[in-house]
Amino acid sequence: MVVRRKIGLIYRHVLIYRVVLNLLYLGRYRQRFDRVLARLDRRRDKRLVELCFGDIYIAQWCVKHRIEYLGIDVNPSFVNWARARGHNVLRADLRERPPLGASDVVVIAGSLYHFHDILDEFIHWAMASTRRLIIAEPIRNWASRNDVWGRIAGRLANAGAGPENFRYDANSLRGELARVSEGRYSVDCSVYGKDAIAELRHLADRAATTAVETGGE
Repeated sequence: MVVRRKIGLIYRHVLIYRVVLNLLYLGRYRQRFDRVLARLDRRRDKRLVELCFGDIYIAQWCVKHRIEYLGIDVNPSFVNWARARGHNVLRADLRERPPLGASDVVVIAGSLYHFHDILDEFIHWAMASTRRLIIAEPIRNWASRNDVWGRIAGRLANAGAGPENFRYDANSLRGELARVSEGRYSVDCSVYGKDAIAELRHLADRAATTAVETGGE
């Protein structure tokens, strides 16, 4: 059951969210999504699920390329914005792990830190429904600063569960993903300025893909 909570300024409307993120990214906010889209394969990725979708850039790309899309977010403003533009979205609390249905790829951009306290369960739940998981995560953040600016940023970025000052850096993100994935998934993680892009695949699926690409050698 989704409970409406007081949220920070940047989550009150998509346009406010875009303005703030573009300021933080010095006008390059959309590059986060472009790097995710560069990892998609239109031949194989026929159904995409986006967790904490917030913005609709990936939804628009899926419509353009005739890929089935489902976006899930707890924020009613973001959900209503996407629905008004014809996108298939669901309002749900991901901490309650709603059913996702089978997909070729699951995406979460800029929001993994919300689930750092349940990271193991969250990753395994997402991976149980898909071939691969693509994560775009900010690794340089004002909210992680241990000063007054960090506290202000944490309040502004309250998505509904209270001020959040926890953020990953490049090392902690790589370390946590490696720990959670050990023996289950392969992890490919690259850093691009303020963001890291990570891709998780089931080990068996990665081995099968490699065998096909090399002709079984």
